[in-house]
Amino acid sequence: LQAAPAGGVGAAPVEASRGVQLWGVLGVAAYLSYGVKKVIPIVVSGIGLIDAGWQWAFLAVTLAFFGYVEGYQGFTKGFAPRVVSRAWALSQSRAGHQRALSHAIFAPAFCIGYFHGTRKRVVTSWCVTTIIFFVVVAVKQLPNPYRAILDAGVIVGLAWGVASILVIYARSLMAGRPPAFDPSLPKDSPYISAAV
Repeated sequence: LQAAPAGGVGAAPVEASRGVQLWGVLGVAAYLSYGVKKVIPIVVSGIGLIDAGWQWAFLAVTLAFFGYVEGYQGFTKGFAPRVVSRAWALSQSRAGHQRALSHAIFAPAFCIGYFHGTRKRVVTSWCVTTIIFFVVVAVKQLPNPYRAILDAGVIVGLAWGVASILVIYARSLMAGRPPAFDPSLPKDSPYISAAV
């Protein structure tokens, strides 16, 4: 796979590793899909306990909220293009630099931004994950159908995220270049950033 020239007009094309890209993108998609798989049984068993009109309305509002806030704003506008941009960056090393084996092995975590990013990116990635962990712990304490209603929203958001990642990656492959989204790499990174 040859990527578009990096580093300005006339720069030599850079060899990109499609395998590293796929591992990073599909690894993140699988990670999110596992979250969906874990909550489906809870939603299926809990939705049957809805017995009031206002609870159905709460479900509808929850699905719309998670779809827009988590799915569209969180995943489509931020997380998904960053994951794909970081996958492309990881797959392309500057001339004379070699990709770190640990970065390739842990490509999904690299793509999420857990390491080898700007300080802000790494801190934000870990903080968001920590907050999500505590929210999950709190939601587990709720009785059904309220837990199921919130978990149904989580399914919508995560499924939207998986779809966004896969669609953005497919589009980037068809275009032959990463999305125009800052991968938030550190200044001394050996990887190519196509950020605008």
